[in-house]
Amino acid sequence: MRFFKTFIAFTAIILISSFFANAQLKPKSINPQFGINSIKVKLLFQLERTPCYGRCPDDKISIYSNGRIIYTGRRFTSRLGTYQSYISSDSLNDIRKQFLSRNFCAFDSEYTAGVTDLPSNCISAICAGSIKRVMDYYNAPEDLRKLEATLIRYINTKRWRKLSNKTE
Repeated sequence: MRFFKTFIAFTAIILISSFFANAQLKPKSINPQFGINSIKVKLLFQLERTPCYGRCPDDKISIYSNGRIIYTGRRFTSRLGTYQSYISSDSLNDIRKQFLSRNFCAFDSEYTAGVTDLPSNCISAICAGSIKRVMDYYNAPEDLRKLEATLIRYINTKRWRKLSNKTE
C-alpha cells in the first residue's frame, strides 16, 4: 500500500512539473518608452526617400502606434543598416495632429511631371482604416512637403540603436 501511495505521489509530481515546463505563456509586448502592454501594433506613418542619379538619400522611416520607430538607411545617409528608436506619446500625437490639420487624406496619390533624375518621397499614413500612400516626385503641395519634413526631422534627431546591417 505504501508503494502505491509513493507511486501516485511521484506520478503526480512528474505530471504537474511537465505541465508547467511545457506551458507556454504568450509574452506581452512591453513598450519601454510608455511601459504599457502593446496589444496590436500598427504602422501609422512612413516616409521612404528614393534614390536619384546623384547622391540623394535612400532611406525609410516607419513610425508605429506604440511609439517605435524603425529607420533603414540604404545609400547616401549617415546611417547604413536598420535602426530602432522610440518617441513619446506626445510626439506621436503631434504627428497625428499635423497629418489631420494638413488634410493628408485629401492629397492626390501622386505628384509627378515629365522630368527625370529627381528623387521621390513616398509618404504613407492611415486614412479611414487603410493605408494611403502619396508619391511626391515633383511639384507637391507645400503642406505635403511640410509633413515630409516633419518625418525627416525624426531621422536626424533621434537616438538610434542599431538592429542590423540589413538595408532592406
